[in-house]
Amino acid sequence: MATKKKMTAEQKLDSEIAKYKKAVTSYRDKYNNAKTKQASFVKKANDAKDDKTKQFMTTIANSWKRAKDGYKAGYDRNNTKLQSLTKKKTKFDKEKVKRNLAKVSADIAEHGKKVDAGENEGKIAVYRTDGQSTDVVYLATTGGESDDTTSDISTWARDEGAPAHNYARVSGKNVTTSGIITGATDHESREKFNKLLQWHSRHYELTYKGKIYYKHLMISDIGRTYDDYDTNIKFNLTMQFSYPVKVTTEAGTKKTNKTTKSTKTVQGNRNKTYKSLTVKRGMTYWQLSKTYGKSVAWLEKVNGKSLIAGKKIRVR
Repeated sequence: MATKKKMTAEQKLDSEIAKYKKAVTSYRDKYNNAKTKQASFVKKANDAKDDKTKQFMTTIANSWKRAKDGYKAGYDRNNTKLQSLTKKKTKFDKEKVKRNLAKVSADIAEHGKKVDAGENEGKIAVYRTDGQSTDVVYLATTGGESDDTTSDISTWARDEGAPAHNYARVSGKNVTTSGIITGATDHESREKFNKLLQWHSRHYELTYKGKIYYKHLMISDIGRTYDDYDTNIKFNLTMQFSYPVKVTTEAGTKKTNKTTKSTKTVQGNRNKTYKSLTVKRGMTYWQLSKTYGKSVAWLEKVNGKSLIAGKKIRVR
């Protein structure tokens, strides 16, 4: 008879969370049903034409009320437990990420020693930035490593004295490399390449660590060639920098004009001020486009075709 596989601590926690989620949903549905039933019989009692019917309906309504209160208590009890387990899971996940990234870092350091000792697997390491896996794919470059950064800069005239950085943003940052994925067997090298394909198809955020080092990359292009190697694969890889967005807002206090500041971190770092104002009589999009460096088409798209006095609109 096969022995039952022992659950890990993470699996046990996930199982408990799933159990209490199911219980919370069940109690919530039962509570809502009992609440509806109670209200229905209360109405019937109020609409009753005689005392006997009224008393009968009131008795049933009270019965549903007791059931409702019981379901509410069950919901609260299970929801409290679920919240506790969810917090525990969050803490567990954070610790897991730290452990995984520490293991990846140690593995890369150990791998570097082996390469220095003569192994030809290559020192470039690619792995998931989020720490959800300890898998590392090592690449041996033959075509070198390169990165390229581009920016979009507005061609509109900007306000005199306005910061230049308000009119520019990093639009792209790419890392490109080519070389060999090695393997003791054909299967081993295929497994490594397939891992990169999986990360590409799932659009994972990756860390590239070679002579170039970036943490927030996604694979935009990947290719392979089977040439004169028995077990190795020639590859070409392009990765694009993609940063998470962090937004903070700060509103002004003036009644007529309001400026909202939003700090965003996107493909590269930039600080951009979004300005809004209150429309006054006689204002036109053409005037605003000349003043704030935005096209009439952009202003109409953001704020609508018509300018209405007293309405707040965005101009930058």
